[in-house]
Amino acid sequence: MFNRIALPVLLLVLVLKSAPAASYEVADKLSFGGILAGAYQYQVLGDSSPEYEDNDRGAVPFQLEISYTPTPSNELFAKFGFAAGNGLNDGTSPFYLAPWAATLEDDVKNINGRNRDYLLTAWYKHIFAFAGEQQLEITGGIIDATDYLDENAYSNDEYTQFMNEALVNGPQGFLPSFDIGGAAEWELNQFAIKGVAMNVGENDDGKNYN
Repeated sequence: MFNRIALPVLLLVLVLKSAPAASYEVADKLSFGGILAGAYQYQVLGDSSPEYEDNDRGAVPFQLEISYTPTPSNELFAKFGFAAGNGLNDGTSPFYLAPWAATLEDDVKNINGRNRDYLLTAWYKHIFAFAGEQQLEITGGIIDATDYLDENAYSNDEYTQFMNEALVNGPQGFLPSFDIGGAAEWELNQFAIKGVAMNVGENDDGKNYN
């Protein structure tokens, strides 16, 4: 029975992630953070997918984050992504969902058909504070919708939780990443309302959409 089951075996070799609180502060207003990860993937397909072969691939992504907060109400942020290899995400696997949801080599080049490489996000955020523990956060620039609309504490990080795309960023929803847009977050005590608008350079058919 084993040789008739499509079975990806994923081995996480190295993950080093600095949380925002542990990021390196060059000054009171400037800090750096980052992620370095490595994975080796091997798939055993048997007779279940004769058009694909048993295969193995590796990938090493690296992301660098820079944050500048001139005041407590203002922040400038940028994230850069670099990677070597695509793992089994390079089309050698028969699975529709990516075996590793990380941002790999092909993902950091010509992002969304914008002819932009390595720059994943770059945005400015301003916080408006109101009475009664209310605040409104407005963000604009190159953003990632998953940062605002999917905050699952147990299945939301492809580097420290689950690797497979089926268990990262709620596949029941469609949340684009790394393109031009804006986000609004209104918070009142323990409640929050969030909205995101984006223009994405290309979909899989090469068409621009909002």
